[in-house]
Amino acid sequence: MHTKQFDTLPFALRAEDIAQILDISRAAAYGLLRRQDFPVIRIGRRKIVPRDRFFEWVDRQLPETSLN
Repeated sequence: MHTKQFDTLPFALRAEDIAQILDISRAAAYGLLRRQDFPVIRIGRRKIVPRDRFFEWVDRQLPETSLN
């Protein structure tokens, strides 16, 4: 997989983009699109994810860690 710079990613990500970014299968990416907490926008039958909201969602998935 070629890693893209954040700025070069499209504004709206598709399942294929999410699969590449997370290094998961397309089926797993489509599974994420069905989650209630995933930031999906529906346009007709198409589902897209705003790039910024996607990365905010990823950050929220990280467990809180203590630096103590």
